[in-house]
Amino acid sequence: MRRALVVAVSEFGGSDTEEPAIDDPTPLPFAPQAVDEMRSALKAVGYSLLPTSDEPVAASLGESVRQAVCGPHDALIVHVLSHGYLSGRTGSLYALGSDGRHHPDTAVEGWLKLVEEFERCPHTLFLLDLCYSGTATRLPWQLRTADGLGRAWVLAASAEDREAYSGRFTRAMTVVLDHLVNGRLDIDSSTELVPLSTIVRALRKQVMLLTAAEGGMQQRVTATVVELGSEPDLPFFSNPHYREGARSLSGQVDEAMWPWLADIDDLLDARHFVGRAGGRLSSVSPTLPGRFQGRGALLRHLADWIDGTPDAEPGNLRVVTGSPGSGKSALLGVLVCAAHPVLSEPTSTLWHHVHHVPSVCHVLAAVHARQRDVTELVESIARQLRLSPRPGQRWSPITLASAMRAMSEQPVVIVDAVDEANSPAAVATDLLAVLAAARRPDGVPAVRVLVGLRRQEEFAALFAAGEVLDLDEILVTDLHDDLVRYVLDTLRSSGVHRGAQRRRTREAIAARIARHLVENRPRAELGEFFVAGLVAHLYATRNPDTTTDLPVPTSLLEVLSLHLRVLEDGPAHGMAVLSAVAHARGTGMPLSVISGLVPGLVDIQGILERLRFYVRTTVDTDGTRLYRLSHQSLVETLRGSGSQLHRILASIRLDTGPLRWDVAEPYLLRHAIQHAVDADERDMLLADPEFLVYADPTAVVAELDSAVAPRAVRQATIYHATYAQHRDASPELRRQLLAIEAALHGDNQIAGDLARTTYWRPSRLAAHLSKVMSVDVTVFDGRAAVVSGDSDGRLRVHDFDGNMVAKARIDACVRAVSCGYGFVVVGGDNGVVAKWDPSAEQVYLPPQHHSGRVWAVGVAESGHVVTGAADGGMIRWDFASAAPHRFAMGSGRVRAVAYERTVAVSGGNDGRVSAWDLFDDILIATVPGHQGGVSAVEYLDGLVVTAGEDGMLRRWRLSDLQVVGEPLHAHSGRVVAVTTMRLWDKAVAVSTDGSDIRTWDLESGDLLDTTVFPRPVTALASGPGGQLVVASGHYILMMAGG
Repeated sequence: MRRALVVAVSEFGGSDTEEPAIDDPTPLPFAPQAVDEMRSALKAVGYSLLPTSDEPVAASLGESVRQAVCGPHDALIVHVLSHGYLSGRTGSLYALGSDGRHHPDTAVEGWLKLVEEFERCPHTLFLLDLCYSGTATRLPWQLRTADGLGRAWVLAASAEDREAYSGRFTRAMTVVLDHLVNGRLDIDSSTELVPLSTIVRALRKQVMLLTAAEGGMQQRVTATVVELGSEPDLPFFSNPHYREGARSLSGQVDEAMWPWLADIDDLLDARHFVGRAGGRLSSVSPTLPGRFQGRGALLRHLADWIDGTPDAEPGNLRVVTGSPGSGKSALLGVLVCAAHPVLSEPTSTLWHHVHHVPSVCHVLAAVHARQRDVTELVESIARQLRLSPRPGQRWSPITLASAMRAMSEQPVVIVDAVDEANSPAAVATDLLAVLAAARRPDGVPAVRVLVGLRRQEEFAALFAAGEVLDLDEILVTDLHDDLVRYVLDTLRSSGVHRGAQRRRTREAIAARIARHLVENRPRAELGEFFVAGLVAHLYATRNPDTTTDLPVPTSLLEVLSLHLRVLEDGPAHGMAVLSAVAHARGTGMPLSVISGLVPGLVDIQGILERLRFYVRTTVDTDGTRLYRLSHQSLVETLRGSGSQLHRILASIRLDTGPLRWDVAEPYLLRHAIQHAVDADERDMLLADPEFLVYADPTAVVAELDSAVAPRAVRQATIYHATYAQHRDASPELRRQLLAIEAALHGDNQIAGDLARTTYWRPSRLAAHLSKVMSVDVTVFDGRAAVVSGDSDGRLRVHDFDGNMVAKARIDACVRAVSCGYGFVVVGGDNGVVAKWDPSAEQVYLPPQHHSGRVWAVGVAESGHVVTGAADGGMIRWDFASAAPHRFAMGSGRVRAVAYERTVAVSGGNDGRVSAWDLFDDILIATVPGHQGGVSAVEYLDGLVVTAGEDGMLRRWRLSDLQVVGEPLHAHSGRVVAVTTMRLWDKAVAVSTDGSDIRTWDLESGDLLDTTVFPRPVTALASGPGGQLVVASGHYILMMAGG
């Protein structure tokens, strides 16, 4: 049982209680009507409503939610429309009751934790129409449930620091649910549970439309974060149009075979033959007999070759060619269906009547090349053959051929529509020719390759290397007989021409069509079987008692015009919709994008259904239906030459505003760049940072080298530099990587544009000629500044505007810098310790008292200078008068030092943490700290933070080195650096293992953020106002918190 609790609060009058109301919240007069409509929408999608009181006070509201989430439901939706209250002390989000107050039971995080921590609670979706409700989607502990296994899910009306307006979220959600019911979301019938991401995208789009229509303040719907590829099948929204068994084959084979399956599934789908007079075919059994005819000798020849029979003709490359519509794909489709281990049995009705088909081949890979590139085809072939690349290796034609040489059986690879690939010449030369030429050590071909393509000059090498089978070369008598059988089978499959009483009519129609096509061969853009199928379908949709002889056209436009005239919408609408679909790339275009190409036209779905003979459908990753034309000849005839890019992007743009890629359909994320190339507007998208964040990386990277405009070129360079890291990443992670890489390139404008929603906002402060090894923050001439040292001994001071204000150099690699009292202490290789006064540009090098690297330096508030080195010694320095004093000699090297007034805390490679009194030079305490060495020590507000090679962070009380809280599993490997700071009134630690930086709440131990770096991080420091200084390679970045 699926249930819903819908709560609205519109009035916020106080009462005579001890607690005052929250700042007199304003009424929400729109709330009652909005939630009434929401209740109706939820009932329409199958939810039973739980009872709730009108205008509940806070305590009652909280109790209703707690009772609901503890109930015996299969799935639960909790919708709350009220004011949100964000605690200034804890940052916790509360829903207000009608008494204008919050209550412990209205803490939203408490609701979520209740669901997550108690398995008796059902999967629950919280729909929060509250100000600041995005707080509930970015809670620190939710990072641990981003694997998709959680039970508490949130859709929130706003970002965590933003308000929500006028019940837009509720009203938009109502529209989305209505669209789900009436089919306007166009979820395919094979999709049982609608992905939550599909609902989120539709919801964001509706909020965008409402905001524009009302001229209101912007708000952005936020949702629970899920790792890429981890979104589960959630039970919240069932597809009202689901049919069990629809497209049952698609989930069993590789996606590169889906274009074939679009045809196969349609043929196996009884709906294809359900209709009414005047435009639909009548219903028949779902076990539809196949209609493939002819090509007997060719089929026998290829079946023997696929089976590898002894009498098969030699050679491992076969090329099937012919004019458009000649039946290349039909021929290869029959072979694939019969030989494929998954497809053979369920498609047997399509080929069982064919006398010569291959046996099932368990080492068969079949791919449809339409609008795919070499990489996609290679990866599909490898997946189907269950091959794995070697460690650290990516698939390429060369590595694929090498893997095939090692297979115990010789595989068969079938590639259709090579001429429709993204780069046909590359597919032919770089992939097919390489595979055909591959040989095993004994000289036997490593693979047999069968390809289907048109006869074009760019395939000359393939034609020369293999046996060519030209479908246009057929005897007239054979062609006539095959066409007659094909038309007869088509007519027998329709309701109006079935039965013995219609046999003479069927035969007369078939003979007439075949004779006309043989005597008047169609023009180059068509094939006989394609025209025969179209005309036969037209006869099958007409009443045979009233239909006179129909003309048999010999051009595609003649065929379309004839057919569309008999459809109820007339030729104008039908032709407009088909012309729109002709622009589809890949496996098809969704309804929402098609609508932008035919603005103002209603019932596009109905038109597409009536034109189904010309259209093929498949399912996108979000469960929506994709449409494409059934034949490439249709595409070439109907696709106009003018640019349609701005209409194609209409679904994600309002008026002249920016493109909203966060609400873009998966189709646009894959193919918008290809449409932009067609329109010669590639740079428009490559210069759009949000496009780069959300778009399919495989599609984007293919166009980067063609960027021309300065901004597009800069962003292309940044994108290319991080492509290997973000190719398979989520948009959020890609945004981080691109923003940081932009900052490393010194392009702070692009970095800022990308980082508007990230936890840390990066900008480049400075660059060194060598690797930056250490950084610290000081005050120089009354202004905050960053001190840095690099591997060549260079020392630099930069103000926060990036201006270098001082420099010096020592004759050693800098390992550590620390600032205080107007000078800088430097530790370096070979025992070097230096004191540098940047204002005087003087470097003082005292006699060496360390041996080995000086890893740790510190300037205490008392003025004491402490250094620690690889020799295990710690030295207190008084540069003014007294000689250095060695007050510790450990069993292992000292790697880190922190200090507070007169106390220094050290850590070494023995894993121990020690506290020292700097006045009396005595050991206060020493305790076991880490498994392996201590790599970093920091201090903040009486708390010591240590990090180690074990990847852990530990918190200690400075006074006695007692452990505070549980150790934090910070990183999987050695922690390279740690710094501490106050950020948004929280004491936080920031740690890095060199590949990412992680921000921790020192009080609670919660992980607040993980930011991945595209290049290794070597050092961290904290600055004023929540500024984080990061050294990465030769560069120093400033990271602004929040």
